[in-house]
Amino acid sequence: MTKHDEVLISLHKTIAHNFWLDSRDFLARFDVLWEIETHKSGRVKTFVDLLMACECVLKSHAMLGLMPTTTTKDAYKLIRKASHSIAKLAELACFNSNRENYDFLKQHLDQFPVSIRYSLDADGVFFPMLRDWSDAKIPHSKTVENHVWVMSIRACVYNLAHELIPQFTGDYDMDIAKIIDEAQCMEQLMLDLKR
Repeated sequence: MTKHDEVLISLHKTIAHNFWLDSRDFLARFDVLWEIETHKSGRVKTFVDLLMACECVLKSHAMLGLMPTTTTKDAYKLIRKASHSIAKLAELACFNSNRENYDFLKQHLDQFPVSIRYSLDADGVFFPMLRDWSDAKIPHSKTVENHVWVMSIRACVYNLAHELIPQFTGDYDMDIAKIIDEAQCMEQLMLDLKR
């Protein structure tokens, strides 16, 4: 393996690591706020943190799973193209051969747009005006307001994040030349992706 190959693998893992860290941050925020933000709008916003944790952990699983067969640039483009779609991200996630958790999240979360982070949008989805709330696009009482359902989503996201710990912990190469080379390659990759 050449030094350049090592840098490319490192870039792939760095992007996956960043998504993993983001998922852990969103999950931590969810854990802190879930029992504090008990009013309608606060609960929905806190649930969006859980959605974002899910999105990020699926992106991390996709980056790691695509590493042996797809260039870093192409893998990142696929992930960006999937945007906030849990279904598309669950399809891209391929780090685990057992797809049970990916399919679970796809089945339960694909219907949720991240736009529900705004009260007006959330009201339109969960609490339709001038209609019975049972006619809502997504039934609030069976999803965001159902503690067992929410905690099953949280457990799945946590498990996906937790199983990646060995990928991102351990010894780090402290070769300053390699670190600078990787930083330059990452900067170039990000510039290329903006074009």
